[in-house]
Amino acid sequence: MLRELGTDLKVQQELLRYADISTTLDVYTQGSAVQKREAVGKVVSIGLPA
Repeated sequence: MLRELGTDLKVQQELLRYADISTTLDVYTQGSAVQKREAVGKVVSIGLPA
């Protein structure tokens, strides 16, 4: 949820109290469905001429 709200990764790490940022990224950070859909749309628009 913090990522979806645009919270900085360092702030997320500190709020979750992990010493290593990789723990925050590996365990708690996931791409949302909206973000994934937007990313796919961007790739498709680059790959397919209009």
